[in-house]
Amino acid sequence: MENNATPYQVIPHAGNLELERIESKSRWFDIYKLNAMTYALAESNHFEEVISYLILGETKAILFDTGMGIGDIRAEVTSLTPLPIVVINSHSHYDHIGGNRQFDEIWSFKNTFENDRIQSGYSHSECMTYMTDGCYVNLPAAFELSTFSVPGVRITKYLHHKETIDIGGRILTVHSTPGETPGAISLSDDLYNTLFVGDLLYPGPLWLHLDESDWPGFARSIEYLSGLPGIQYICPAHNEARINPDFVRQVKQGIASINQKAIKGVKKDEALQFSFDGFSILTKNMSTP
Repeated sequence: MENNATPYQVIPHAGNLELERIESKSRWFDIYKLNAMTYALAESNHFEEVISYLILGETKAILFDTGMGIGDIRAEVTSLTPLPIVVINSHSHYDHIGGNRQFDEIWSFKNTFENDRIQSGYSHSECMTYMTDGCYVNLPAAFELSTFSVPGVRITKYLHHKETIDIGGRILTVHSTPGETPGAISLSDDLYNTLFVGDLLYPGPLWLHLDESDWPGFARSIEYLSGLPGIQYICPAHNEARINPDFVRQVKQGIASINQKAIKGVKKDEALQFSFDGFSILTKNMSTP
């Protein structure tokens, strides 16, 4: 999830190559089958490489985030399941709510920052910040860049910390995990012991330098997730669709190194970047995060 000066090229992540690939309706999406009831929908043609997840139960399906709104994500998920679909947004950044307008049921954690953004959307000029030359390839033929925006939608249900969601034979639990944004959430499921973490952690640069980011909240969220029992897989919202749960421990150690000033950050634009094996952390450019 990092833009480069050189034109963007699609280079599959090694971890994704190990997953079962499912034929997509559009070249914009790479779809991976994680197990019999879970699919990852990756938008690998954009430098952010955002990933949404289709989580199936026996009676309904949860779509955890709706991506950038560039490809037709509804067409993809309805080709994978006939079940009624409920969208749950991990947080309110544009690349996670872009396809919300295609669905009727939109659930979000009850938080003013996230809720206001989901309901107000993003203007064309805001979206174009992430659509500069060299940031993407293979735009869908039906997509019109000159009018690209993310319309706001009505939230139909507000979620709360540790709330459980029964989707039929599979229970999802909501976890409040602020960090990059104040109302971000993760979901765990009891069937496959999988933890869907949104932007909280993924192999790449973790954004804790934004105005809305909360460093102490991020540290608490990582500590909290490290204590969840029985997690076998982590599904992040960028880059790789499934990673080892030990990654939580690695990020926890990285946070400790930063807090203890055992590592020096390198100035990157208006942030400090602390680099570790397989990921980095961007913090606000000040003496302590």
